[in-house]
Amino acid sequence: LENSPTQHKVTLITETGSAEFRSNISKISDENDFLVKVSQSCVVNPNNINSIDFSKKTITFPNGDEVIFARSCRKNVKDLLSKYPEINVK
Repeated sequence: LENSPTQHKVTLITETGSAEFRSNISKISDENDFLVKVSQSCVVNPNNINSIDFSKKTITFPNGDEVIFARSCRKNVKDLLSKYPEINVK
């Protein structure tokens, strides 16, 4: 999930497409404990992470999409590795 270019909307990206709806990242993150905040404008589902590249600060998904994680969220991203050992590290 990431902030949409349209104000007060969020874009949900899935394996089969995307959808836009009214909300904000903080509210979604608070309501869904399984999502991890990786930047001010993006939360991810750890079950859908393919790999993490700490040198480039990117998270890659099975469909090839990438998001950049914030330095301030580096600890959140590192914590994912202990909880999800199937995530590849580059």
